[in-house]
Amino acid sequence: MRRIVVSSLAALATAGLVQGAQELAWAAPSGPKVLVRTTGNNSELRKSIRINRHAGGRHVIMSMSPRELPKMEAGDRLVATGELQVTGDCLYRSPRCAGTPYHFDPIVNSRIMLARGRHVTHGPGTKTIARKRITCTQDNPEREHHCVIVFQHAPMRVRSKRSLPCRPEDCVLNFVISAHNHRARRGDRLVIGGNQPDGTIRQDKGRLNAIRFHPGSQRRVPPHVSHARVHRHVPLTEHSVVIFSQRLKHLEPNDQLAVNARWATSVRRLPYIVRLTSQLVLTRGRYSTVPNRFVRHLSRFRGEVSEANGSNCIHRPRCVRLKTGVMPIRGSNLRRHHRVPLYVNLIAKSNPKGVSRRPGDRLPVLRTGGIKVTRYPASLHG
Repeated sequence: MRRIVVSSLAALATAGLVQGAQELAWAAPSGPKVLVRTTGNNSELRKSIRINRHAGGRHVIMSMSPRELPKMEAGDRLVATGELQVTGDCLYRSPRCAGTPYHFDPIVNSRIMLARGRHVTHGPGTKTIARKRITCTQDNPEREHHCVIVFQHAPMRVRSKRSLPCRPEDCVLNFVISAHNHRARRGDRLVIGGNQPDGTIRQDKGRLNAIRFHPGSQRRVPPHVSHARVHRHVPLTEHSVVIFSQRLKHLEPNDQLAVNARWATSVRRLPYIVRLTSQLVLTRGRYSTVPNRFVRHLSRFRGEVSEANGSNCIHRPRCVRLKTGVMPIRGSNLRRHHRVPLYVNLIAKSNPKGVSRRPGDRLPVLRTGGIKVTRYPASLHG
């Protein structure tokens, strides 16, 4: 009888161990995984911020919630990217002003950080991943007016859960900025987005992105890189043209794209400054500037890899512009078009600022720059 009981207990223990092993095997990820996330359209949380006399007064402008942010474990690596357009306010009082007019150059400090809450900007509940400082020129004629803050690669390794400023399931990713100048007065504002003649503020000009690698030590996926200029000039007619293009073959559902681009131009041969706007899009053709109906169904963002934003190009040796964006691929009908190549295009448009264009004037695209597309295959999704 004793032997029977012992045998039964051994059998139950063995069955329990097998079941536990099966559950662990089911729960554990099979091989390396990559997960791409973005805050997407209309990411801005504020219309404007106060310009202080001294550095400080931080504000969360974009935030990725715990539901959106990929969950992190010890040994993972997180890469954050993002863009944000800010605008200097009025030089003279008018209906478009968000605050009082000013003629100084706002200094804008920005950072991407992990935080324990959507409104947390400093202290022990935060961990800064990257930071940047820019100055927006305000006085005419060399007024930049719009300024774009771009983080193309902000990496962080998760050494342990204790190294995080929050519980992994509660962490948020925040894009935080502040603005200051010693000449600032009460009522001076920095616009988030762009102000319109009627006083409204147009936004949807920035995104915050995250790419989580599990584990962080996994083999690097080689990017597709193109330095060949598709067009060597940008017309000053607000007509969009393709600057760089990267062809992608055989995209699959659950593929994930991460894109960085850099391009440069110069207005040294023009008697005026110009406004530049650029965007990253997924299209059906190398010369296409608009995603067609098929491409618009491949993501939640209708073929837009990044938002359209820009700034003024003033009389410096060159005006360098950076772009960044991500795109998770979806679409059940994608397999039917499996052999149709798609293209990630950097598109740009321009027009003179405050004056009329001279006949024949064009904006040159300098040789420096290119587009880099990293395609994480569906087998890595998760």
